[in-house]
Amino acid sequence: MRPLIGISTYNDLAQWRDWSAPAALIPQTYVNSVRRSGGRPVLLPPGGDPAEAAATVADLDALIVSGGGDVDPARYAARPHPETGAPNEERDGWELALLDAALAGAVPLLAIRRGIQLLNVVRGGTLHQHLPQVVGNEEHSGPDCGFGRHLVRVGPAGTLGRVLGRDLAGNPGPDRAGPVWLDVPTHHHQAVDQLGDGLAATAWAADGTVEGLEVTGSAAGFAAGVQWHPEEGGDPRLFDALVAAAVARSRRAPGDHAPGEPDAPGEPDAPGEYAPGELDVAVSLSSVYSWSIESSRNRRCSQPGGSSAVPEASSTITDAVFRPVRTGNAFEETVERLLDGIRLGVHGHGDQLPPERELAGRLGVSRVTVRDALRELAAAGYVQTRRGRFGGTFVTYQPDPIPHGELTRAARGMGDLLTDALTFRRVVEAGAAETAARATLSRRQREELTASLAAVEGAGPAAYRQADTRLHLAVAEIAG
Repeated sequence: MRPLIGISTYNDLAQWRDWSAPAALIPQTYVNSVRRSGGRPVLLPPGGDPAEAAATVADLDALIVSGGGDVDPARYAARPHPETGAPNEERDGWELALLDAALAGAVPLLAIRRGIQLLNVVRGGTLHQHLPQVVGNEEHSGPDCGFGRHLVRVGPAGTLGRVLGRDLAGNPGPDRAGPVWLDVPTHHHQAVDQLGDGLAATAWAADGTVEGLEVTGSAAGFAAGVQWHPEEGGDPRLFDALVAAAVARSRRAPGDHAPGEPDAPGEPDAPGEYAPGELDVAVSLSSVYSWSIESSRNRRCSQPGGSSAVPEASSTITDAVFRPVRTGNAFEETVERLLDGIRLGVHGHGDQLPPERELAGRLGVSRVTVRDALRELAAAGYVQTRRGRFGGTFVTYQPDPIPHGELTRAARGMGDLLTDALTFRRVVEAGAAETAARATLSRRQREELTASLAAVEGAGPAAYRQADTRLHLAVAEIAG
């Protein structure tokens, strides 16, 4: 059967016959190009959440992210230029989620015009918001409601060089070692600025504007974006290459993985593995941890004025919470991981979260997924993002204090359940402490454990829970 090629669509007001209504639509040229190259086109209208996007991409053999309006500058932490169009949050979110899923699953990808810009943004890159102001001319813009043309230089290396470095009959160009110049249809006023992680520029306009990007090290067989509109010209080679990669992917047996391709989403965890949030009770059993670590046991972390404070979360503790997410729903699991870190006190009120790039690396997701998750937490009142030299994302969440009487009544109401839970935790935590005590620790681990234990011993009532939780997590991580 011919491979299934998904094409993202516009969501806009449209008119046809006697009707005028909101519609999901795409120029017929996209559909024709896919069919002409041997694929089965299916349209992917905006509006779904990241989970729907991941499930949709999992059913495809390849993905095309189509052209359209300007990307919201907030997606790459920029202020809007006066010439930047109004944002389309629904379409931005949908297509970024599609890209995230395609990149994670090594699905063949062709990103066109707006698509190449989103590909750069999903990898943490930025955009020129108004290209005429950068290059000094309108060559890229084309006429209103039409396409202009300009030359693009395609380098000899990479996927685009391999595909476009030959003529339409498949013969090599006159200079195999040099670039190839193509006359392409164009209509855009924005373009790639700073490259995102894991991307390489392999095609340029004569004025230096990036016209082609490739995902380096991709196992998809074809993962590239172009700033021009190949669907509007007579050159089918990019669509041919995409469909060929989709055919190769569809022929792999279920369960087979290309090199570097992740496991299928939704595979169950090992029996007995704790789910995120199961440590949210943070009952204090710090007296269990009584082994000798070093003579530096009595170190204290203090703020000016001598008051005790919880030290910044160590890398060991951060590792324990911010583990790579599973591939089933990267967005929801990213929110869950970040929320665990805040509720457990790994990052308490007023603390600055690690930078987006570090969080993305720890969690194994794109920076756009991290950014969307932080935006969700900010809307719920857990964090606040500040811009400028001393900017960053800071925790604003503070758990409501529980009156002593209410806590006592709740504990009494639990009866034997509370006793069983505390007994179980005492056994498990004592075992973890013993395992950690027997382990051969690195100097960093010893220092972090010492600091965590010192923080618990010196913490006042307000800081005790956070310090105690961090000690529990440090021991759990060392114990494996």
